[in-house]
Parts: sequence; C-alpha cells; structure tokens
Amino acid sequence: MIYLPVLAALIKNDDGEILLAKRREDLSNGGMWEFPGGKLHVDESPETGLIREIREELGVDIEVNFPFHIVSQRDGERVILLMSYWCKLISGQFHLLDHTEIRWVQPEQMPALQFSPADVDIVRKLLS
Repeated sequence: MIYLPVLAALIKNDDGEILLAKRREDLSNGGMWEFPGGKLHVDESPETGLIREIREELGVDIEVNFPFHIVSQRDGERVILLMSYWCKLISGQFHLLDHTEIRWVQPEQMPALQFSPADVDIVRKLLS
C-alpha cells in the first residue's frame, strides 16, 4: 500500500467565504471544484508544502494557521491522506496553473458544487 500525503488550504476571507478552485478538464478530477493545494514533498513540513503549492498553483502567498480535518481515501493501490488547514491570504495576484476558475464561496453554498471525491468529506465537516 502506498500512502500519498496531500494538502488542502481552506483560505477564508473576512466575509467568511472560502476560496475554491475548479480543476482543468485535462487533469484528474477535471472540471470539479476543490480546496487548492497539492502533494507534500518528502523533505517538507505540511505548512511549508502548503505555502509552496499555493504559490505555485495560484500565485499568492498564504499564512497557514492550524489544521482542520484529515481525510483518508483509498484510490486503487494507494491511500490518499488529505490534510486540510485553515489559512489566510497574505499577498499576491491570482494566476491559475491547474485551474480554470476560482471562487469565494460560503460553506452553505458548497453542496451545490461538484467536488473532487476527497474534498467532499471536508465540505461535510465544514457544514457540521
């Protein structure tokens, strides 16, 4: 069994909205919404990895505040461990690398959107 640590940023604005990103159609889970983030490298802490991923994928800098939820999802011969963290936007101009759209959304609006499978459990936790 291979374990794949993946990070997700719950970037919240002053209005209580959380940033979502829609994946490009040519990627896995294409066209679905997700909490932005990516794979953790072997030599990084989750906080450092999340800052790197958000800078690479969205072009902005964040502050990682504290963990929110961990999701374990089996995907064939691997297990995805999705670790989500509350974050704050610090600076930068958004540019999209792996996404076609970003949107600030209130948690109660999220069930109307189609999410990547691992992110669905985070949405449930946000609404509980």
